[in-house]
Amino acid sequence: MENNLINKPIHIEFYGLPGSGKSTISHIIAEELRKENNFIVEEPTYNILYSNSKVKRILSKILYSLFLLFINPISFLKLMKLIKDNGYKGKEIYKQFANIAYKIVIYKFQKQNHIYIWDEGLIQSALSLSMFNNINANTNYNNLFLILNKKVIIKKIFLNVDKETVKQRLELRENKHSRVEKMNGEEVNLTLDRIENCVKQINDLYTYEISTLDDLAALKEYIITTINVNKIGGKNENSTCN
Repeated sequence: MENNLINKPIHIEFYGLPGSGKSTISHIIAEELRKENNFIVEEPTYNILYSNSKVKRILSKILYSLFLLFINPISFLKLMKLIKDNGYKGKEIYKQFANIAYKIVIYKFQKQNHIYIWDEGLIQSALSLSMFNNINANTNYNNLFLILNKKVIIKKIFLNVDKETVKQRLELRENKHSRVEKMNGEEVNLTLDRIENCVKQINDLYTYEISTLDDLAALKEYIITTINVNKIGGKNENSTCN
């Protein structure tokens, strides 16, 4: 099949509560876009989390962090300051930094004709930064794009799943990647409440909302329409330049 080239990179970020289906749904969409539409699709966060061992995952994030320091020390320092301003201390500063720095590097070096599908992008990073303090998640999101300092085309897909459903899903997971998955009992409830509050702060951002797997066909059609608009040089109303 002839490759469907697009004029500019497009980033599609999924966000929502842990266990809302970000990784599952984003990966299904990415696979269908590759196989059925022959688009060039990257899954940066999905690949780092699910395609590497823990050691390789950590090393990869460290290398990206060092690369950011080398190519843009100002962005490096601004990101470090933002994390500290959000109240992180000690080794948690470096964990948060490593989890965000590689996303900024990939955004900065976006490739022509590529579609980037993020199950844990900069929106999710903004939510994570705001979880344990009073800094508005939307403020953190804007500050991350100030650090990025690059024009991008981004669509934000909100996965609207209720707290009880995600709790059940988290309990059933065998592999515990996120900090919420490693919590128990009331701590999970309190953390999910915090994340829900952060989601409310940022929810005016989303350009599409999905609640169940039954909505996947409509979501895929929406994404393809977005890609085709960009392909023919149409104006994308969600271009972001900070």
